[in-house]
Amino acid sequence: MKRIIPIGMTLMVALAGCSDDPESLLQSEAPRDVSVRATNGSSSLNVDLDQWANGTDTKAPEWQNGNLNGNNSQYAELRVVPFRLAIEGLEPGTHTIHINHDFTAGGRKAYDFLASVDATQVLAETGFATVEDWLCGTGGGAVSSLCTSEGGPGLGSYDAEVFPFDPFNATPYLASARQVGGGLGGLTNPGTVDGTPTAVQLSGLTDEQRQLRIYGGTITDISTPVHEGPLDGNSSADLVVEFTTTGSAVLLTWGGQLSCSICWESLIGGQPNGASQITGAPWHMRTQNLDGGGASNQDRSIQPSAVVPPGNIDGFKYHDLNANGTRDEGEPGLAGWEIRLTFGTEQLTAFTDATGYFMFETLPPGTYDVAEVCPVNGWMQ
Repeated sequence: MKRIIPIGMTLMVALAGCSDDPESLLQSEAPRDVSVRATNGSSSLNVDLDQWANGTDTKAPEWQNGNLNGNNSQYAELRVVPFRLAIEGLEPGTHTIHINHDFTAGGRKAYDFLASVDATQVLAETGFATVEDWLCGTGGGAVSSLCTSEGGPGLGSYDAEVFPFDPFNATPYLASARQVGGGLGGLTNPGTVDGTPTAVQLSGLTDEQRQLRIYGGTITDISTPVHEGPLDGNSSADLVVEFTTTGSAVLLTWGGQLSCSICWESLIGGQPNGASQITGAPWHMRTQNLDGGGASNQDRSIQPSAVVPPGNIDGFKYHDLNANGTRDEGEPGLAGWEIRLTFGTEQLTAFTDATGYFMFETLPPGTYDVAEVCPVNGWMQ
């Protein structure tokens, strides 16, 4: 049976029979700076970073040169926030720039890692007919001179490079050797570094969904992310991008994945700790040190109000005395039954309490299977 609920709502399910088959499913969705100009030889250098405000019930989506907040955006954990960076006035040749994002904010997980600009953004929801129209859309300040709306030839095809694996070691962070499974779309462990399990990269996405893309140039290298700062406070991850261009303008695009609460401590019995749990100050995406200089740094932030609460699945396991598939008055709840929640390749477990009640909390958007484990002490399917 398929059910759809809004983010932040609770889906109640009642399990009456004893079956190993899935019983129910959940689907849900959960300071401005300005562009700066400097000189690079005889050229006028302009760098501008925009982020995509995906809209609200009362505001249409658009590119934003300032903060994302609850007035212009409604993002859920696991969604990827799109970014575009327009650089104008470059000298032909090789250039470098840092992409830096907050990994934790106040000890809560912020942006887990970087992905493609359209990794989770549905084009039809942008209001534009093509990806080029979207990337060249008005709003914000990073409308590239390559765009036809600016008198340019059009973006044309892009060059892309897959973001490298992150060697960040999550074992002491999680207080467990258990790494986050692929099905949740959070961090996964595709290998080891010096024999130590590593939490790296977005899982469940193709290489095409994990790309840095450039229009008007060629990406020649992306460094391995370097983490800095205390994980129980404010920390960041930093990548260095090297690219070449034969012209004076490039447009870079990527996205930042909003951390998934269930992908971290709550997976091993701790408290939810993803992006929806951040309170107070915002977290940031930055571009810094273009060709070693600091005059063209950019910083865009997202406020906690822009991230909607995740959903829950809960329900009751009861003894269907008359086998009619409905809980009638007097039919008792069953305590201690194991209930399994499956999302992709990941599985979570809960046990019913004395009343037969169970709950899975802080779930990211997705489709879930709920099933019971049939005990062997006399119960029959």
